[in-house]
Amino acid sequence: MIRAARMAATCVGSLGGRVGADRRGGASRIWTRTVPAYLVTAIDTTGAGDAFSAALAVRLAEGAALDEDVEFACAAGAYSVQSAETVPSYATRPRLAALMERCPRRSAVGEE
Repeated sequence: MIRAARMAATCVGSLGGRVGADRRGGASRIWTRTVPAYLVTAIDTTGAGDAFSAALAVRLAEGAALDEDVEFACAAGAYSVQSAETVPSYATRPRLAALMERCPRRSAVGEE
């Protein structure tokens, strides 16, 4: 039996994240959305995609809503670019919550 993914998410850098899902009904039920990026000053982008992917994996494992998962992942990527070096730039949950609360975001684009 061939199985297809029901959901996909990707980091699109300074634009934010892109998410798509099959709402169990075929091609007419495909839903996609761009989750806007947090506007931060980037110092070192090394590891931003890794921060995004790790945060997304954690949230998916916890069973949160898909939009919230990608927003959390975008926050992790944004937080990570604000300082030099990779490991020290990864955030704790409280630091991500603070970033999500205080940082402006790009305007939403690409909803279908």
